Amino acid sequence: MAGRSRSDPWARLCLAAAALGVVVTIGGLGWATLATPAHVWSPEQAAEYQAAGAALHAARSEAPPTNARAGHRPVEELAAAQARFTRISAELDRARSQRDRWGLWTAGTGLALIILGGVGYLAARRPR
Repeated sequence: MAGRSRSDPWARLCLAAAALGVVVTIGGLGWATLATPAHVWSPEQAAEYQAAGAALHAARSEAPPTNARAGHRPVEELAAAQARFTRISAELDRARSQRDRWGLWTAGTGLALIILGGVGYLAARRPR
């Protein structure tokens, strides 16, 4: 009986870890399904992305022979617009990836807590 009372706190701790794992898993899956793009991408960033796309389109549509005027450098403008759009597009990809991965990593952490808590509970309750 003395061995059982000693393992009871461990069994309760493992059950609490498993219960926390359930909550974390539900939270992670909820985030993965319910999170909107606005949680990771602001309206200002969206406006900047649209402006960069419009600037890139305008730079691409300028034909150098017809628009060649003094001091006008369409090749440099195109390169700058392309670099700006590439940078902002990469930020958008990172934001999308963050939104998707965060929920899955959280759910995975919750599942690990459930498994570890369950195994720990079974080990703590095993007769000695």
